[in-house]
Amino acid sequence: MARRVRDPHIGRALALMHDDPTRTWTVDELAREVALSRSALADRFAALVGDPPMQYLMRWRLALAARTLRSGGDAIVRVAERSGYVSELRSAAHSSASSACHPPRGAKLARDKTINNSELG
Repeated sequence: MARRVRDPHIGRALALMHDDPTRTWTVDELAREVALSRSALADRFAALVGDPPMQYLMRWRLALAARTLRSGGDAIVRVAERSGYVSELRSAAHSSASSACHPPRGAKLARDKTINNSELG
């Protein structure tokens, strides 16, 4: 999911989200961190990355969770916490909204290696 972006502001926003996916990011907060207005960040981010910032962050968190679930051993709630979700319910809501795949089912499928990251969102 990491993409090289030549725009220093958008590159910094991506780095912030990748470095701290568990932080409760908002577009306002990211914009302040990268010295852009909220609308400038949202517009430039979507144009360069292909998704709005918060949608990208959701997909990044889901990719991290899927990678961890494939490695096995951790309870879904622990994976959700380390991936930036504060509860299983929030993780389930985001997962269902983005891919129609409930986390416990996704965990089983991921361990079975019958799906890949693109199917998880």
